[in-house]
Amino acid sequence: MKKLFATLALGLSLGLGLFGTTSLATAQTAPAAVTAPAAEAKPEAAPAAEATEAAPAAVPNKGDIAWMMVATILVMMMVIPGLALFYGGLVRSKNMLSVLMQVVVTFSMITVLWFIYGYSLAFTEGNAFIGGFDRLFMKGIWDNAAGTFANAATFSKGVVIPEISFAAFQATFAGITCALIVGAFAERIKFSAVLAFMVLWFTFSYLPIAHMVWFWMGPDAYTAKEVADEMTSKAGLISICNWAAGMPTCFSKAFTFFSKGAICFFRPADNC
Repeated sequence: MKKLFATLALGLSLGLGLFGTTSLATAQTAPAAVTAPAAEAKPEAAPAAEATEAAPAAVPNKGDIAWMMVATILVMMMVIPGLALFYGGLVRSKNMLSVLMQVVVTFSMITVLWFIYGYSLAFTEGNAFIGGFDRLFMKGIWDNAAGTFANAATFSKGVVIPEISFAAFQATFAGITCALIVGAFAERIKFSAVLAFMVLWFTFSYLPIAHMVWFWMGPDAYTAKEVADEMTSKAGLISICNWAAGMPTCFSKAFTFFSKGAICFFRPADNC
């Protein structure tokens, strides 16, 4: 029994001695371990401050994206079937199918041309009258490898939407503007001539006007008053956004009435 107690006492004393030695060593090395990161943190203070000052990248709001998609669909429905049936109901029954095809094919063709070169000429930097080719074939709109989309500015600072949704929305207005012209020469023109005229009018009339009226770099580009003149010089010639939405449409309607008046003047037998 005495030997058991002696063994327990010896083991306890050895354990306490070992624990005390370890605690002392830890206490001596702890200040060095604490002060070392503190010394290393000083050089990192400046980058941390710079990261704090840098503004976070704007993220598109899901509600804004959803509304842009809904608005795009609504404009498409204005043309197909809205405008097609409206113009088809104004002509003789034997020309109903012809007018339907003219409206539908015109809208479809202009939408394709818009994504090939129209968006680039209307909504990229160029000069005061026409844009450039930075977005030809929608180049740079999205990154397939990274799975990311480029953002487009809006009329509010720090608020952006995906550029592809903006391009799709504007494509519907380009299509409906050209489709409106069909009413000027319904029943009086060949189908091939309609398509040829639409390509020319879209390229040399709609795109320059859209660029001159609608294009600007957005409010986020105006970071200081010193750059205001530079940013304004890169924008379109007119750049009045309050009535911009109706400008190309007004031009197309004016052309429609002018064409109809000319046809009635030279061909009064067409029941004008």
